[in-house]
Amino acid sequence: MMDTEVARFYTDHPFPDFDLDKYNSPDDLERQASWYFRIFDLYIPDDAAIIEIGCGTGQLVNYLAMKPGRRVVGLDFSQASLSKAAALRDKLGLRNLSFIHRNISNIGPDVGTFQYTFCNGVLHHMRDTSRAFQLVLRVVEPGGFLTVGYYNTIARLPLKLARTRIKKSRTYSIHEKHAHLSRFYDVGRFDDSGLDSWFYDQFQHPLENTVSIAEALKWFSDSGLTYCSSFPPIEGGKELRNTEQPHLQPNPFLIAKKNPQKWPFLGHVLTEISWMIRPKNEGGYYSLVGQKIK
Repeated sequence: MMDTEVARFYTDHPFPDFDLDKYNSPDDLERQASWYFRIFDLYIPDDAAIIEIGCGTGQLVNYLAMKPGRRVVGLDFSQASLSKAAALRDKLGLRNLSFIHRNISNIGPDVGTFQYTFCNGVLHHMRDTSRAFQLVLRVVEPGGFLTVGYYNTIARLPLKLARTRIKKSRTYSIHEKHAHLSRFYDVGRFDDSGLDSWFYDQFQHPLENTVSIAEALKWFSDSGLTYCSSFPPIEGGKELRNTEQPHLQPNPFLIAKKNPQKWPFLGHVLTEISWMIRPKNEGGYYSLVGQKIK
């Protein structure tokens, strides 16, 4: 499911790359963590079993492993990315974090099942995104939670248009990369290594699919996942506010009172259009959280 061209891409461009020298202690990782990391960390129990499928260079799993009572696993097919993730783990002295070098298509019973499973920005780089989603479900234990992120079909359109103007044969300066990315991202959080890897990932990745809200929710329903929450919210008119104050955010693992899986298709499309026209829309990226009931 993951072809050799994609494998070569991640060997050349581990993602998301970062400067290892920025992290000399767990306090450094805590201080530089994104709001997304902080919200999930706040609501995951300190003794939980956690896995990230497609962990890349491992900032999330390293961050979640700073609670020593947790059992945390990162799985990825790119040895270059895993080497960076392991280097960060070893530098921080995190003994409750392990890594598995494996393709999603080779997930088997030996991987085990987990209470909290993350698959952020991975499945849209698989040739058969729907089938890859089913494979990820194998590690979600009954009653457990899956957080999965995709590029949205409509919201991604402006970035896809920008991609057509960027040539793979040309070398771009760090300032040019900054200019292209700043249309869609708050690039202030990227160091030069991160800026470089994000540029290649967004504008020169060899395989990219998109997933609509309606598709993502159907996969949830068909697989026995009940919708809990989303980032940004898929509920029309709802905004994500005060992200720098995680304690003000609702628990993302609580089942939603109003289930958008039953909402009209047009409502989802209007939400996607609002994402498309929003400044700094993260390239049309969104994530859903669901609980595995079956």
